[in-house]
Amino acid sequence: MKDDLDKYISRRKKRDGKFAENFESGYQEFKVGVLLRQARAVGALVIGGFDMLVYQAAEAFRLWTGCEPPVPAMLQALADG
Repeated sequence: MKDDLDKYISRRKKRDGKFAENFESGYQEFKVGVLLRQARAVGALVIGGFDMLVYQAAEAFRLWTGCEPPVPAMLQALADG
């Protein structure tokens, strides 16, 4: 059955440029959503992408500068867009 799905997706990508352009990002978002739901269902602690972005940036800031990053200001700047 998976082979049939793979064949369909391949044919659709060839004939539909918009589908091909957006398929991978949409599929990745779908997989992440499924994984987060499964993790929450078993009681795992999950964080959203924005928090992960800020805390990874904060750690990089700490490593590069040796200074404590302004995490609350970073979170606020991201929220403000």
